[in-house]
Amino acid sequence: MATRQEKAQETRQKLIDTAHEIIREKGLYRLGVTDITERAGVATGTFYTYFRNKEDIALEICKQLFCDTRAQLDAAQHEDITDTLALYCRCFVRKVVGYQLPVVREWMKCLVEKNVAGESMGLIKWDYDLAMLREILEEWVDGGKLSPGTPTEKIARAILCAIYGILTIWCMSDGGVDPEEMIREFTETRLKSFLREYLQPKA
Repeated sequence: MATRQEKAQETRQKLIDTAHEIIREKGLYRLGVTDITERAGVATGTFYTYFRNKEDIALEICKQLFCDTRAQLDAAQHEDITDTLALYCRCFVRKVVGYQLPVVREWMKCLVEKNVAGESMGLIKWDYDLAMLREILEEWVDGGKLSPGTPTEKIARAILCAIYGILTIWCMSDGGVDPEEMIREFTETRLKSFLREYLQPKA
């Protein structure tokens, strides 16, 4: 029999999964708390036990998407560091592009606006992405795959700026550019060049 904590986690995840379904169908702006709770089959008040608003649950979806990407990176640890980071970039772009252009535009608009609590959702998302990528790089430094003193913050910022920029161009061009091709060009040129001096020689 599931414990109270397990049941609470199941309910929370059910709300996240339901919100994810609705966002894919309707977009973020047409996502409502009542829509989520009715489809999930829970009381409206239950939603507020776990989340303050729909922006909170949208950020949680973003975090879970990163967890999926991290699992893929962990499975690819036998590969070259640059290949593993290229995989990270491709996964990031593919997950976003998979939502289709209108939905991604809504996400971006939401990220540049402040929520009802006056918080910058974009800054929260940026800080989360930066911390997670920096953590991966620092693990590689600790594991001897990158040299001591590698500027992990600087590298993480450069990679994220490239990814965010490519996705923004994709939205601005009305889908007229291929973001996967652009990220491939980035990983084959810029990424390899600024990582080269920090790679540890293979044993």
